[in-house]
Amino acid sequence: QPLGCLIEPERTAEIGSQVVGVIEAIPVERGDRVSKGQVVAMLHAQSERAAVGVAHIGLDGRWLRVNARLCDMLGYTEAELLQRTVIDTTHPDDRASVRDTARQLVAGEVDSIHFRKRYVTKAGALLGGEVSASLVRDEATRHSRHGVAVIQDITARMAAEAAVKESDDRFRTFADHVPDVIYIVDAPRRQVEY
Repeated sequence: QPLGCLIEPERTAEIGSQVVGVIEAIPVERGDRVSKGQVVAMLHAQSERAAVGVAHIGLDGRWLRVNARLCDMLGYTEAELLQRTVIDTTHPDDRASVRDTARQLVAGEVDSIHFRKRYVTKAGALLGGEVSASLVRDEATRHSRHGVAVIQDITARMAAEAAVKESDDRFRTFADHVPDVIYIVDAPRRQVEY
């Protein structure tokens, strides 16, 4: 049976130099038409099965649509999360930079944003997130309709990076206060590292 590919242009988003969207191969006979409702249902199903958090975010910062993975990551039900804003779930120390980055996106200064931030889960735990987002624009007017964000949980990676930095800082503090000369040599390259 022949396969056709369905792409819904208004369900794609430009992130940097890439276009992110969903293409699904489905059986389509020559001349068959697939309704917009069928395409929307397929896109919704794809978003729900994603291994990362996916969200539609209003221009006012409200969560408009969230997938199950994002709800699991943050510990909220969908209904609870939709009553909050992105800033409500952002660590207080990250809020100013998140606001500034979002402002640049909405103002059209950048086409997409990619950054790390900390979320505060419903239970009060910190979750490290790597966020890629862009705006979905109306095809006719090019006005921004809402944002689309993909959020990856990088809590473990951020903890490992912090542990390495702490270890390095401890070593440097020790080495800087020892009266003797300490050095490390990379033997194969015969190069002094520190």
